[in-house]
Amino acid sequence: MLFAPDRALLRPQFEAYRLVPGDVPKQHTFALPTKAAAPGNDASLGYKELKARAMHGALTIVPGDRAVCAYVDAEGYVTLAALDDALKVERVHRVQSTQSASILAVDAQTVAVCDGPVLSLLTLSADSLEARVHTHPLPELPVPESETALPWRIVAAADQHVLLERARRASKSGPVHAGLGASSGAGHHTQTQTSFDVALVRYDTSVHLVWHLTGDEPVSAALIGETTLLGAEAPFGASAPPPAAPAPASKPGKTPPYSWTQTDDTVTVAFALPATLTKHEIRVHFSRKGASIGLALREAHITELGEEPAHADTEAALRQGTYESRALWGEIDVATSLWTWEHVQTRTAGETHVTGLLTLHIAKAHEGTRWSSVFEGDDSVSETLDPSELLTMLEGLEKYTENPGAGTSSLLQDGLEEEDELAGTRLVFTAVHADGTTSQSAPADAGMLLARTAPSNVPDARLLLKYDVDGLLFAPPKPLALAPWEHTETAPAISYVLASKRDAHPVYVHRAPGAASSTVLAIEPRMGGSRASLTHNVFVYRAAPNANQPAPYWAQASCRLAAHLV
Repeated sequence: MLFAPDRALLRPQFEAYRLVPGDVPKQHTFALPTKAAAPGNDASLGYKELKARAMHGALTIVPGDRAVCAYVDAEGYVTLAALDDALKVERVHRVQSTQSASILAVDAQTVAVCDGPVLSLLTLSADSLEARVHTHPLPELPVPESETALPWRIVAAADQHVLLERARRASKSGPVHAGLGASSGAGHHTQTQTSFDVALVRYDTSVHLVWHLTGDEPVSAALIGETTLLGAEAPFGASAPPPAAPAPASKPGKTPPYSWTQTDDTVTVAFALPATLTKHEIRVHFSRKGASIGLALREAHITELGEEPAHADTEAALRQGTYESRALWGEIDVATSLWTWEHVQTRTAGETHVTGLLTLHIAKAHEGTRWSSVFEGDDSVSETLDPSELLTMLEGLEKYTENPGAGTSSLLQDGLEEEDELAGTRLVFTAVHADGTTSQSAPADAGMLLARTAPSNVPDARLLLKYDVDGLLFAPPKPLALAPWEHTETAPAISYVLASKRDAHPVYVHRAPGAASSTVLAIEPRMGGSRASLTHNVFVYRAAPNANQPAPYWAQASCRLAAHLV
């Protein structure tokens, strides 16, 4: 087990968080001469791309005894700032694009800047704000003609290595998802599928590609060593898996063959079929990684020519084996997955119609994972985002989900709301060895990530993972490997607290030199107003001040940041 709690470090006596008044924590403000570059509001960015962008800060702290930071300003200059008693700044390099530039300190002497297809390495002077700049072209990686690659961004850096990431978009034309019972004039629209390239490069007199992987989700935690650990919501592989043969495209004006929606732990798929079908004709089988859905073949018979019956295309697809032995997007729990067949009445233009509804109730093997499609390699049918479209389908499902043996809930259960369970994002690890081969963590080892140390704080890298309502701080194994992490500290009820701040990004955990415990910092933007006047709240959570006699509570405080500092 990668993340096993140390029972001796748990805090069952924890009572509450209390607001600390006054000057705790102390806040020092430095007015920068120029604003940090901020990414534009690109409406074309998808959900995954926005998640990836949240991982990249506009400013990096240079480790070491000197209080120096570096950032790319709004005019495109890499600026060094010494945060002494008096602020000192120096512009040392010009980038081509402020929209795509990312910056990260590698060590006390080196800052890496990625600007589109080039990587610039700044060697800092030991006693002044000067730097020697070496710019290198990045190795070119092929991109399929049907895809578009976004610029590279820096994820992590250490020991003359830089980890880069870029998003790739694959677009194709697909039918508009109109939902069950919708009119048939839906038409077509362009759908986009996003994947991510991750590349490790080594620099000396030039930049060399060490290895390259792809994945469906952006990196959320990374540690570089002889073996590099990549943490994300889904694993990475040497190359994208070959897509399964897609289902035949729907005819123009026809609704998709099925509708689907999902929760944190289930996927519900509905096929609308003629009501004349019987349950005995339906063939459904579930396996750990796939499903087979079909209808028994009928004997040849003579039919009259005329208007095609409703849902005839879906019936034909099932009889022809289109959905037999199909790989699903994710693994499922076979024991708790089931299917139902029922008749649903709908009224259209004053007439009552009866439709047969074949519904698959699929239990996810890994709760919290968001599926991008039902079947692997086939995202031609978009998820139904409006639950009201499936209201009719879900009526009567209580008989399959209710627990008649459940007693009255506890006081804790009454106090917790459903949103309190949603803190954190799923985290699985891919270990990448020096030769580029990979190994994956077991599904049972997946955790829920609450916070991480800042990317520039490599020597003291930690991850804060959810454990019930608490947060457990883990240190990585040495040397890096898919081996157990060490539970070093507990942040009581921090998972419960962060659930109320789901808009907070990023969330960091920091331990100052000589401190008895770590501090959690959640940065939450305040919506409304222009960007120039926008401010951010920083919520600070730390242990009780007296470490020798720990009180059963943590302290909380907040301060305010200008938008261009985040």
